[in-house]
Amino acid sequence: MQRVLYTFLLLSFFIAPGNATDCFNGRYKNKVFSEFTVLNNIIYARKQTSDGRWQNLGYDVYQPKNDTVSIRPVVVLAHGGGYIDLLDQKSPDIVELAIDLVKRGYVVMSLEYREESNPLSLLSEENMVKAVGRSLIDIRDATCSIMDTTINHGNPYKVDYNKVIVGGVSAGSVSFLQAIFLDSLSWMSPQYQQWILQVEPNSQALLDNRYCGANVIGMINVSGALLDTAWIKPNRIYPALLSQHGTADPIVPYNYDHPFHLPMLPQLMGSYLIDKRYKHLGLRSEFDSWLGYSHVPFIGGFNIDALFGTNPLALIFNPYVLDSTKRHIANFCYSLIDCDERITGIKQNIISFNLPVFPNPSAGNFNIQLPKEMTVNKWNVGIYDITGKEMNSREFFGNLSFVTINEKLPPGTYFIKLQYEKNSELLIYTGKVMISD
Repeated sequence: MQRVLYTFLLLSFFIAPGNATDCFNGRYKNKVFSEFTVLNNIIYARKQTSDGRWQNLGYDVYQPKNDTVSIRPVVVLAHGGGYIDLLDQKSPDIVELAIDLVKRGYVVMSLEYREESNPLSLLSEENMVKAVGRSLIDIRDATCSIMDTTINHGNPYKVDYNKVIVGGVSAGSVSFLQAIFLDSLSWMSPQYQQWILQVEPNSQALLDNRYCGANVIGMINVSGALLDTAWIKPNRIYPALLSQHGTADPIVPYNYDHPFHLPMLPQLMGSYLIDKRYKHLGLRSEFDSWLGYSHVPFIGGFNIDALFGTNPLALIFNPYVLDSTKRHIANFCYSLIDCDERITGIKQNIISFNLPVFPNPSAGNFNIQLPKEMTVNKWNVGIYDITGKEMNSREFFGNLSFVTINEKLPPGTYFIKLQYEKNSELLIYTGKVMISD
């Protein structure tokens, strides 16, 4: 059911009026806000930790100051820390990423989850699996709390639930990766299933409704890993993926290993293998592989600012890698939110008209019949796969009755978007084509 809902939300981009993101004046691509506000520690749950304590769990909300836009894409971030109770939603790396994104116009949520008070307790396969299970359930509940506030309680944070991007650093990314790709507890070993059910007997039902109405269009993975990349199935719809990982990571494996190289902990498949699996299945994956860098590539490393003390944050961050990471994340998010600079600042009108395509199905060579009322000399045709990735875009000129597309596309369903500008209004027509072997 969740996959059907996700598909419906994705298709709404092509057929629903007013779904395009308002990106006026370079918003979301550039830092157009100099100030922002933070609502601290919005409580989403009260839960019991592994040692019996009760803990309030919350998230912080970053919003551009004096923003007049009524609905905005949201980025939900989870911090790292190895599941040890040292960091929370105010982890310096998460704050850096959140500030960069909120200045570009996004709403950013930084969330907290349960961690272990005794680091030595995690030197156990059972305790580590349970710790990851608790965090997975917590980030699911936080996401659902955000969606409940958005959909059922007036949307005070002006969130567009059709444009949700999630991500994390280290343990936060590990948790989000398991949450996205684990559809069934039966995919885990019987022992792991038993441990997860001890943490939460209702785990499978929570997985079945993991997003609570959110359309998760992208995932930012910084130094994360997955228990098994076979969980990423063919012919499924998944969020676009951006990964960053150091090749010399001794904590979370870049390839395939135990965390910290400790044989008593579960073996994990790192960003390299996740990216490889995504690309093998024809899914969108962008991967920055930082050769020779350690765990989180933008943390640590020698630099002049750290030596002479001109920038206190340089004691924590590698400025070069951090700036590169911020730029790549910003460009990645911008590419997902239906934000085209060519159409910024003009009224958009999506026409309820299904473009005739023939032959359909097609082997890749097909014709698109143009609307008779289209009386302009220049227009654009874009072709998108079911994940929303643009496969082809081309401008056409002249007064034609149809155009011919000849593209080598993998078998599957593709969506067509024809658009042109007239009298300061963008008119958009949509269609669909099946590509067969």
